[in-house]
This record gives sequence, C-alpha cells and structure tokens, in this order.
Amino acid sequence: MAKIPGRAWRPQVHYVWDELLDDLLPPVGSGRSPTGSFQEFFRIVVDGKWARREKSSYLVSCRAESLFSGSASNERKYWGFVIFQRALPRVKADDLPMLFTKNFMRTWINHLSRFDRYLHSFARQIVSLDADYSSTALVC
Repeated sequence: MAKIPGRAWRPQVHYVWDELLDDLLPPVGSGRSPTGSFQEFFRIVVDGKWARREKSSYLVSCRAESLFSGSASNERKYWGFVIFQRALPRVKADDLPMLFTKNFMRTWINHLSRFDRYLHSFARQIVSLDADYSSTALVC
C-alpha cells in the first residue's frame, strides 16, 4: 500500500473488530450464542444502509464513515474487505447473502474489473476465498 501524505494509516484492522465478530458470530464449538444481530451490524456499520425510520445522528455518522460507501477511501474499503474475509467462514450457509450487499458488490466488482485498481489483488484473494468457502459450504 502506498503511503498517503499527511495521514497515518495502517493496513491492520483494529483488534476490536475481532472482538465484535466473536460477539456477533461466535466461533463454532465455542458454546456461546450471538449477543446481537450481525446482519444489522454489517448492514449499518460496514455497508452503510439502514431503514429510513432509523435515521439518528449516530447512524448518519456511521453511514458517512461506512467501509463500502461511495465516498469511502481505499483504506476503508481495504478494511471492509478484511472484515468480510474474517466474517465469511463464521457465517452460516443460509446467511451468506447478507454479506453480499449492494455496496460491497459494487466495490468488489470495481476493484476486480481492472488490474490497475488499487485493491485489485486483494479483491482477487476474496474471489478464491469465496470459491473455497462456497464449495465447502455446499458439501456440508
């Protein structure tokens, strides 16, 4: 990743994301039940979508700073791809469609479409991860 002048950015996702995933999508065999709705969390915070009646100042802030919004920086999109990558193996096969939101798909397709896109190689990694996971999920 190229350094952006005037900004301090790290490609590592903050550890709190792993904590959130553990709470919302507990690992299989952990004996824990989810403490909230991962679908709602992903839809609002990661993808930036919510029902019109939910518009509060907090949610407006979340939407403006969501990871796959049209105005999101490449750094935020990278974080979104990492979170997607970490969430995919934890999601039940029946719930997979919730990860493939409109904003995620637009971002993913845009970065897959040309090799000179900033996140092209990372988007390709997600394709192979999806293919591997899909074939395993279909067998189970």
